[in-house]
Amino acid sequence: MSMSFSVVFAASPLVMILTVCRDKSVSALPFDMSLLVFINGFLWILFGILVQNDEAIYIPSILGLISGLLQIVCHMLYGNPIAQFKAMLQCENSVV
Repeated sequence: MSMSFSVVFAASPLVMILTVCRDKSVSALPFDMSLLVFINGFLWILFGILVQNDEAIYIPSILGLISGLLQIVCHMLYGNPIAQFKAMLQCENSVV
């Protein structure tokens, strides 16, 4: 059951992919969420393969990694991910 929730969590922003492609704008798809889904999937794959060697961990994580990668590709095609990443870092710095 947790595998299902993991896949749903990672793929939930993909609902907006049709809107992003139609409008050619990534305003509906937050870059920080896309980046974190990609990093989260990558780290869980490493853990699942190297530490636990458990398919129940790394199979859903592969789907999450692919989901995050697809979202980042949308940002590269229809947005400016470098400017969005810099803006995200500036927001974090201003809170401190």
